[in-house]
Amino acid sequence: MKEKGIFHDFEIIPVHFTKQGQMDSAFGSPPGKSLPTLEVEPGMFLYQSTAIIEYLEELYTGQGPVMIGSSSWERARTRDCLAVLDEAVAFFACYGHNASAAFAKREPQSKEAARVSLVRGHKLFAQLETLVDAEGPFLMGKGEQPMVLDCIVMATLQFYKEVYDVDLTIGHPRLHTMHQAFASRKSAEWDEEVPETLRDIFRDMSVR
Repeated sequence: MKEKGIFHDFEIIPVHFTKQGQMDSAFGSPPGKSLPTLEVEPGMFLYQSTAIIEYLEELYTGQGPVMIGSSSWERARTRDCLAVLDEAVAFFACYGHNASAAFAKREPQSKEAARVSLVRGHKLFAQLETLVDAEGPFLMGKGEQPMVLDCIVMATLQFYKEVYDVDLTIGHPRLHTMHQAFASRKSAEWDEEVPETLRDIFRDMSVR
């Protein structure tokens, strides 16, 4: 939203973690129990980052930078990369839930599942690096403006570093370059707080 220049068009509801590790806000737990969540109209929600960004890109056609591609080929290529990224994120999520002490009392955990999921996630990141532009500060577009893919990859990298203290760019030089370029942008400022009492629990990973 910040990169598109539409951040102030929306009411942002901060979500925090309770002492029990549950998500909460001034309006209670987020619908769907996941973040991000976009309420399109009363009672109508989108829960997946890709769906939210594509919806906003279409809704704000002609306003701000074009971030999903200006041709059929560019848009198709973006969605191709997003499909690989979505699969990688699913494996990294499985890794986090099986490796972090934060989930130890909430669901069954498996060190082997954590190990396999981490390996599979990194393999998909390696595949993603073969699909994006070989040069440039960002993954697509060959310019100074991050695209949809960059925004979602950056959010993923930030989340795992800030919450779990896991650097997912290790072994992925192209993603590392993008992260370095994006990190200096105003839109990349991390403004989500994990309480100190929970930070150590989330970062207690049984598998590295």
